[in-house]
Amino acid sequence: MKLSDIWIQEFWRLSAILCVALIVGILLNQVMLMLVIVCIVYIIWQLVHLSDLDRWLDKELEGEPQHAHGVWDQIFSKLYRIHQKQKKRRSRLKKRLGEFQKAAEALPDAVVVLDSNLVIERFNPTATHLLGLHAPQDYGQRILNLVRNPVFTEYVASGNFEERIQIASPINEKIIISIRFVSYGGGSYMLVARDVTYMERLKTMRRDFLANVSHELRTPITVVSGYLETIKDMDDISKETLQKPIDQILQQTSRMESLISDLLQLAKLESGSTIAPSDLVDVPSMMDTIKNDTTILGEDKQHTIRIECDREFWLVGDEMQLYSAFSNLASNAVRYTPEGGKITLRWYIDNDQACFEVQDSGIGIAQKYLLRLTERFFRVDIGRSRHSGGTGLGLAIVKHILERHQAHLLIESKPGAGSTFRCMFPSERITEQRKRKRS
Repeated sequence: MKLSDIWIQEFWRLSAILCVALIVGILLNQVMLMLVIVCIVYIIWQLVHLSDLDRWLDKELEGEPQHAHGVWDQIFSKLYRIHQKQKKRRSRLKKRLGEFQKAAEALPDAVVVLDSNLVIERFNPTATHLLGLHAPQDYGQRILNLVRNPVFTEYVASGNFEERIQIASPINEKIIISIRFVSYGGGSYMLVARDVTYMERLKTMRRDFLANVSHELRTPITVVSGYLETIKDMDDISKETLQKPIDQILQQTSRMESLISDLLQLAKLESGSTIAPSDLVDVPSMMDTIKNDTTILGEDKQHTIRIECDREFWLVGDEMQLYSAFSNLASNAVRYTPEGGKITLRWYIDNDQACFEVQDSGIGIAQKYLLRLTERFFRVDIGRSRHSGGTGLGLAIVKHILERHQAHLLIESKPGAGSTFRCMFPSERITEQRKRKRS
């Protein structure tokens, strides 16, 4: 029944009551008294229901509505239905808000909500890791009071938020963050900060790579070109005169060939699959070959080279690639170990992992350089490295070969105390030779 119909019904009910009161009053000769009594009772009845409604509203419409009659029953029922709809709507909104908050917390970027005065209203957990903000004590603080960086301050003062800026993280100078302001809601802002340290490192590596390749190729080309120009201008050329230029040209040409060969190998490894072929590789025999090669390479330095090898175990992988990686590590040990030094090649099983290890008593490497050793063309001492004949790509090649075999490289070194390069292979790439022979 519609509420308007209830009001009409209530009107006729009141009219009927008044008519009855009028008739009773006429019979008792107390018309006014009866009408006053009926009106007072009707008003009290209305006030009782108003009181019930007020108490129910104080309880925020919780529980079942009060039992009433007439129009009040409809009022209570309608309010109850409205409340239930709003309750369900609030529940849905709360659920959506919770999902949104979870999504904001899961964002890899730092998000800070600011008002028109750049006062912090809310932020996600990533903002704590990148910007050093802490909840709830930083709520209500101006962002400029907490992120104190001249570049950031100038950026905010300019009001030009079309471009991003990059600054060091307030809590870790090694972390580079990219910051941008997004305007929304008529004067409010959302600060978005992203960790771009890895991208900046890649850009630096790319710049260094191009610069190093250009420099590495320019030097031998300059030498070859200079000798050719000199020979061209010589009128009387004897074999003895040509011997030195030819030796230098051959040396520089060989250097360029090595560099180009390493670049091609590195490019092939980077573009190839991460799953290496599943050939059975006789690592112990390979170590014998590597020992002979390194002995010849370091013949002038009179190194002591020895092998510690568990000959019962082979490896599943690409033989040519593994030989390239292992021989690279061994040749580096020869290059950077002084005369009379010791070099040890090891092959053993450690905690279900296969390990190929090269240990030397060489010049060692400072701790701060260890993480960058596998970068292309990175050298601790550029002059010394070039004099030793390396291309600067050896450890980068080793790293990529190991990645194709699901392996990794561990480096331990101290200046003046030698270095240890350890290739760790997963257990699924180990084959026990005795079992293979029986099968």
